[in-house]
Amino acid sequence: MISREPGALPVNEDGIPVITQSLVNSWMDCPANVYYRYIRGLSPKSPPEHIIRGIWIHECLEEYYKNSNWRSHHDSWARRYPSQKLAQEIERTLTGYAFYYHEDDMEVLATELPLEADLPCGYKFYGKLDAIARFPDGRRFIVDHKTTKRIKAFEQQIIQIQAPMYMWLCEQNGLEVDGFMWNYLVTPGPQPPKFVGNGARLAARQPQTDYPTALEATTRAQELYGSNFVPNPRHDAEVRAMLEYHREVRIGGEHAEVSQLYKRRSVPRSDQWVEAIVRRVDKTAQAMWAQDWSDEGAVPVSPNAYWSASSDYLDLVTAYMMTGSSDMVAAQRYTKSDPMERYK
Repeated sequence: MISREPGALPVNEDGIPVITQSLVNSWMDCPANVYYRYIRGLSPKSPPEHIIRGIWIHECLEEYYKNSNWRSHHDSWARRYPSQKLAQEIERTLTGYAFYYHEDDMEVLATELPLEADLPCGYKFYGKLDAIARFPDGRRFIVDHKTTKRIKAFEQQIIQIQAPMYMWLCEQNGLEVDGFMWNYLVTPGPQPPKFVGNGARLAARQPQTDYPTALEATTRAQELYGSNFVPNPRHDAEVRAMLEYHREVRIGGEHAEVSQLYKRRSVPRSDQWVEAIVRRVDKTAQAMWAQDWSDEGAVPVSPNAYWSASSDYLDLVTAYMMTGSSDMVAAQRYTKSDPMERYK
């Protein structure tokens, strides 16, 4: 049981401080983010589209690995969220994912697995694993679903705390895992191929696509352009070649490794890596609890964290600096929510 009193960081039922990787990441980005998100419990009234997309796809993948029926969950999201364009992009992404991994040899053993363990300082570290999967060679990996416009370099992922901390959590709970896997879905996902000249030929420059999206777009183009769609054998051959190529861009296909939309990267468990990150998180946790959260003006601000004018909480930071209060902006643009809801 996790509770969060107004003006304080979260604790469990015994009053022991609770740490999560999201909380640590917020502190590392900027302590002010911790103040607004965790101390005051503020979240934007209108979350940015990439946040909506990530949650939407994440929940659908959970259903996919539980019972393969992700479409009903997707349809539920589509009814609640007004952007038809976003709903179509996500449907294409998930349809393509199911096609690409149709012959996947990854056996998912558990999804949305909550774990907790004691840090060296005595605080509790909580995590929720997207999945644990087993591969034909018997190795087991933690799997983390990631939606991203650009896949980070391997070195950028290694310095993040999630992978080693989740491997440590498994170890502390008696679960044997051999490594960590990032399961990437590149956004905005596959886009329909482009036809020009009233459907007479394929455009010279094509967007990233996959077989289900290309097949659907070709079928619609045939209906739209009619007899103009295949005016010559060369065009017909180009379309067939495009479809055949993308049909083989899948696990088990001839061109599986060339997909720029669906990629997995894995790293084996390293004792040194895990121990180094656990020490860092332990010290960070103690620093967070030593911080005076009662004075908004005393909370450190990291300007480099706000790389975009639309960054969360930048408006609150600037409002306080300019007027001595962030309350009016908070009331206009933010709502109260529990940042620990995922772990309850």
